[in-house]
Amino acid sequence: MAPGPNDIRYVCLSDMHLGAELSLLGDLKIDPVTEKLQVDPQSASPVLQGLVECLRYLILRNEDQNSKPTLILMGDILELALANDNVAAMVFERFFELAMPRGGELFERMVYVPGNHDHHLWESARETQYVLNYLAHTLPQDFLKIPWHATNIFMDDDKNPPVPSFFLNGIVHRYDRLANFNINTVYPNYGLRRGNLAVIFHHGHFVESI
Repeated sequence: MAPGPNDIRYVCLSDMHLGAELSLLGDLKIDPVTEKLQVDPQSASPVLQGLVECLRYLILRNEDQNSKPTLILMGDILELALANDNVAAMVFERFFELAMPRGGELFERMVYVPGNHDHHLWESARETQYVLNYLAHTLPQDFLKIPWHATNIFMDDDKNPPVPSFFLNGIVHRYDRLANFNINTVYPNYGLRRGNLAVIFHHGHFVESI
């Protein structure tokens, strides 16, 4: 079945700041010793559950239930600037478990556009891109080019291969059934095109020091 004219083909989320102590998408609990709010990264918050339930409600109304949408994560999904990496990773894991349960996966693929609070994910992807797309095709003693600081904006053909997110895929691939599911990185802009039309996604914050 071809997708209906009103079917959701792309879902865009940004600024979830998973792992941050002030994000309601983390399960916030009061520490009995310090009496301060802290994130319990091993349980999903009611707000996070509600967000995914809302997405599921909308996506299940697509006419074509054989095709799943693409999730575009538009930056600052993980809070890596003001929270510990392990906490952010675990809260992301809770989101992923809710959105991608066995037999009820909401998305066909995921694209990550790093922001300013999770810019480290781009730095690791940038090195991956350099190794896979350039360094692997050089020889010892070759004069190496400077690594580039962006991906191709359009990644819809074989000439522009996506860049895997080493960190996020390391989280996801711990689930045996998702060993072949890859989250790919695009930075700083992601483009979709159809004919003469194009839509460009970016996180912004290009001039913010952090």
